[in-house]
Amino acid sequence: MKNQILADSVLNAVDSVIWWYGALFWLFVAVIALMVWMLP
Repeated sequence: MKNQILADSVLNAVDSVIWWYGALFWLFVAVIALMVWMLP
């Protein structure tokens, strides 16, 4: 039973890390696109 709780917490941690990296990635893409769009 304890192993199941541990596995669930690990999965939740991995899920949140993936979510944060995804958000940062899209933010980075948006900034790059804005910079390219601002170029003359």
